[in-house]
Amino acid sequence: MKTISLRDLVIGEVLGQDAYGPQGQLLLTRGTLLRASHIQRLRALGIEEVAVGLDAAPPGAAASRGALAAQDAKSQAFSRAFDAGQAVVREFMERVAAGRPVDSAEARESIDLIYPQVVASHNVLRQLGQLRSKDEYTLQHSVAVSIMGVKIGQLLGLAEPELKEVGLAGLLHDVGKCRIPSAILNKPGRLTAEEFAEMKKHAVYGYQAMKAMGLGASAVALAVLQHHEREDGSGYPLKLPSPRLHLYAKILAVADCFDAMTSDRVYSPRKPALLAAQEILREVGSTLDAAVTRRFVQYVVDLAVGSQARLSNGEAGTIVLVDPEEPARPLVQVQRRFIDLRQRRDLVLEDVRLQTESRGR
Repeated sequence: MKTISLRDLVIGEVLGQDAYGPQGQLLLTRGTLLRASHIQRLRALGIEEVAVGLDAAPPGAAASRGALAAQDAKSQAFSRAFDAGQAVVREFMERVAAGRPVDSAEARESIDLIYPQVVASHNVLRQLGQLRSKDEYTLQHSVAVSIMGVKIGQLLGLAEPELKEVGLAGLLHDVGKCRIPSAILNKPGRLTAEEFAEMKKHAVYGYQAMKAMGLGASAVALAVLQHHEREDGSGYPLKLPSPRLHLYAKILAVADCFDAMTSDRVYSPRKPALLAAQEILREVGSTLDAAVTRRFVQYVVDLAVGSQARLSNGEAGTIVLVDPEEPARPLVQVQRRFIDLRQRRDLVLEDVRLQTESRGR
């Protein structure tokens, strides 16, 4: 056993001693195979070195190292698919803005990369969180909505061809924004009524781009046109009520709202996933489809159990239980105490770090 700086630590090393936080809380137990997320967490708490190596490796250590290597390869494949999606959206928006022809086959090729990574990943939100940056929000948002759309469709039991159509619609749902003036698109404050009226045109512009690609009569084009329509008819551009909305549009509406809330934008910081889940749940029965929203919220709730949470009083702990009807107020274990946010209304979640890909599908 030896002590080593976290800066020099190799992922997959075995922790030689229990690791404790600055307040004496147990962070990691002896024998843990160290992941990148473990290292990031330790350093965030001011820990710069740990003891690694055991006289005898824990049972299954070799197999676990193999699993870590497989997980790293899986993350790299997800990252490549994410980058490919961004490249396609960027190219399409440039072509549409310049009035040049666009071939949907290129977008379908990127979906062929994205689709298998999404259906094989239990925690796409964690994957997305590791890939997102504050730059190029529109491009990253389009890929994220595509990925979440595929995952929601998978949760709803859609078949592969349908999932790929949802993914394609998500990838292209905001392509019409290339025709919106950048001063409006990137405005840090609230839009004026005139500016918002111009912004709303992006759904129609996107539909026109779909028609130019030869997709005008497709479900993909309908989803692009309708992704801002709402169940009660209060959306845009046509104010269509629920019975006239395509399922793909209902899926994209949920993915679009959730991703916008959980992303850093020029006019709004991101919200923790459980707070965003709470907000979209409030829209059930008015603006968002009940079945789609509740299934996705349950997915977020399942991911949150076992995750690390920071509370508004500065304390940090582990989420042990989440009420699907009130996801923003979970039961949190802080050392040996339990804090039920349903009872402690004076506290709120400040942050949630969704767990890694360890649970399987």
